[in-house]
Amino acid sequence: MSAPDRSVVPVQPEARTGPALRFKLGRAWGCCGGHPPAAAQPPPAETTTPNAPGQSERALPEASPGIGTPQSALIALVVAALSLLAPSAARAYNPPAGYQKTGQTFFGSAVAFAPDGKVAVGTDNYGAGGAQVAVYSSLAAIGGSPAYTITAPSFKAIAGIEFNGAGEVVFAENFGAPGVYKATLAAPGAVAPQALAAVPGVADVTINAGVVYATVSGGAGLNKLVRVEPNQTTTVVVNNFGTGYAGGVVTDAAGNFLVTDTGPTNVSGAATGAGLIRVYSSAFAALAPVSLTGGGGTGAFDVALDSEGHAIVSTGGSLTHVDFAGGTPTVTNFGTFDPGSFPFPTSLAYYGTRFEPFDGNGVLVVSGFTDEPGIFVVQTPEPGSAVALLAVTGVVLTRRSRRKEAR
Repeated sequence: MSAPDRSVVPVQPEARTGPALRFKLGRAWGCCGGHPPAAAQPPPAETTTPNAPGQSERALPEASPGIGTPQSALIALVVAALSLLAPSAARAYNPPAGYQKTGQTFFGSAVAFAPDGKVAVGTDNYGAGGAQVAVYSSLAAIGGSPAYTITAPSFKAIAGIEFNGAGEVVFAENFGAPGVYKATLAAPGAVAPQALAAVPGVADVTINAGVVYATVSGGAGLNKLVRVEPNQTTTVVVNNFGTGYAGGVVTDAAGNFLVTDTGPTNVSGAATGAGLIRVYSSAFAALAPVSLTGGGGTGAFDVALDSEGHAIVSTGGSLTHVDFAGGTPTVTNFGTFDPGSFPFPTSLAYYGTRFEPFDGNGVLVVSGFTDEPGIFVVQTPEPGSAVALLAVTGVVLTRRSRRKEAR
């Protein structure tokens, strides 16, 4: 486990309902229960088409082995593996079958990966200022000294980060000096940020065909997607959208924009149900939104795409997985948090070339306010782990059962 980065004092979980934090997390009022601005009352809800319900879990085949048989030995292995995997109070996040937490944790508010594996970690500092983006050579290097550090005295909260290739970091600051900034990674050490545009209410950033875009969270019917222009101005490309608060944004392989929307909120600002992914074409035309009902969570904060093009969304008490293959997206649960911890997962980031159950080298990094000790990492299990052992054992049991039935 890497040592946490304490170079800047992190926001403490007990401060999650404070005024400063409410401002920073204004793009997800529906998740944290803050109070939205009076001007941001929701209009009549937009009509969306629910997606397919969550898929049921696959069970191991039934068997009645005799004591001392080879099959009973396999059952013992299954029991041993399950004992290692059983949820406990210390396990705030329980990943779905075929995935596991790595054990690595660290402090921060936002994370992004470069194509070459570099990792940028944003760390807030609401009190004294000087929030920063630290860039490490790899995920394993976090805990040591960063290769690059990007900060300014006026920075207090890092809202979103994106790499423009391997040599440039683009990020949003939304409390001390709200706007979009970039930094060129040349000589290691301290790097001065360059302002790209002032963007009040900025929630997240993405890069589409080399152009920087940002979401602006204004509440129901008041959210915006803006393009950052070379002359340090912005152009609104999608205006006054959503039934809740806009948040994370990502660009898919086709150039479409995927933007999270908390969905309708009540008078206290809490989401009244599942959130949505708003989808816009590269020409900014509204496409069919995706309801996140099948994920079993509430609201929607951030979205990341894995190497297969699937979306993973932070949705309150759970993470939600969206498979876009076929004509209709399939929405399922991607692990749950202990409800007693009042979970609020926020920023997501992904790196790797494959991220399927029990298969792949991809990693998902999850930030937010949960009972996990900071930002944590999810991956597929390594060969020889308890999870992989359980999967292989299940396959063997299935084959033995089929042979018996064939006799």
